Amino acid sequence: MITNVDEQLIQRTKRQNKLLFKSLQEHTRSRVDWNVLNQWVQARDQCWINLQSLHAAANTVLTNILNQDVNFLRTIERDSKEHNAFSRLLKGIDWVIWWNIAVTKSIKIRRLLQTSTAGAPTSPVTVVEFNKRPILTFSEQALANKTRDRGNRAISNLCKGREQESVASLADCIKQMAEVVESLERLLDPLVLRPLILSTHCELCPLW
Repeated sequence: MITNVDEQLIQRTKRQNKLLFKSLQEHTRSRVDWNVLNQWVQARDQCWINLQSLHAAANTVLTNILNQDVNFLRTIERDSKEHNAFSRLLKGIDWVIWWNIAVTKSIKIRRLLQTSTAGAPTSPVTVVEFNKRPILTFSEQALANKTRDRGNRAISNLCKGREQESVASLADCIKQMAEVVESLERLLDPLVLRPLILSTHCELCPLW
């Protein structure tokens, strides 16, 4: 729960950050093109649109795969005790694709859904997960493996054929965002930034 004191601290921190950023812009205005931040914002907004498109495509692909066995989803829900098992698996697929693109900056999927065993030795469960992030938990290992495999098939289908466009568009946006960040990091390297600050001043600096 956020108290009034917490809210005041948050607002004060925001004001301080704005002043620091303004000062940084003033000190580096001749050496840093801050307009690239607008490119980052545009790429971020487009990224959100592409994520929604990817989610819709993943919904269609996963539905088609699970519908190949009319009882499969019901079996998943019963064994995992999750009435929203489809939504959880769908979010897991979104997360896998997002993570892989964010890491590789391409549509190449290097890491997929996995299964692991958890619980007491006398009553183990099998968890469908990604990067230690649990998605669904099953009492039947064979069912967990089938669910993992079908989720991974959906991921594979999304990264090829006509569905590939959604993934490729998302990868392009993430790559653009990363390039802007890397560009600013190079320009604002401490070895470059410190001499700039020492040799310039702005309206927030004390009088010399």
